[in-house]
Amino acid sequence: MAKNRPLCIKYALRPQKPVKKTLATLISILSAVAFSIFIFSSLIVSLLGVHPTIGGILLLTGICAILIYAYEKTYFGRYFYSLEKSHLVIKKGVFTYGETTIPLSRIQDVYVDQDILDQLFGLYDLHVSTASGQSSINAHIDGLSYEGSQAIKNMLLQKLRK
Repeated sequence: MAKNRPLCIKYALRPQKPVKKTLATLISILSAVAFSIFIFSSLIVSLLGVHPTIGGILLLTGICAILIYAYEKTYFGRYFYSLEKSHLVIKKGVFTYGETTIPLSRIQDVYVDQDILDQLFGLYDLHVSTASGQSSINAHIDGLSYEGSQAIKNMLLQKLRK
């Protein structure tokens, strides 16, 4: 019976994943806010009558961090992936829950990569390529351990060889 467990149970996403995604999103938001304040500070003062303060920015950052982390934890909790007899299934989403089903016969490449934050958190992303342009967007599993990413990659490649 254990053989039929979905991959997301056997090779679960690492708990660092929501923290990494929160950090990445905060960096983007803070960069945009800092740039906007730098460029539009005189406009902000003339429209609102106040100058942006470090305390206000930190408060806004804290609120954003909490909201983003809550979203990422929910996303992380709903992430599902399974290797079936003839296809790979990946389901994910919070407000809209999407399902990607990839027939094994359509898979052209399977590879693992890391971005800079993945390296800091010890995370690996598994990508599945097909001829479809959508595969680069939808056909990936983010936040695996090294062992999990290699195991899933090897399972897929083994099935492809048959």
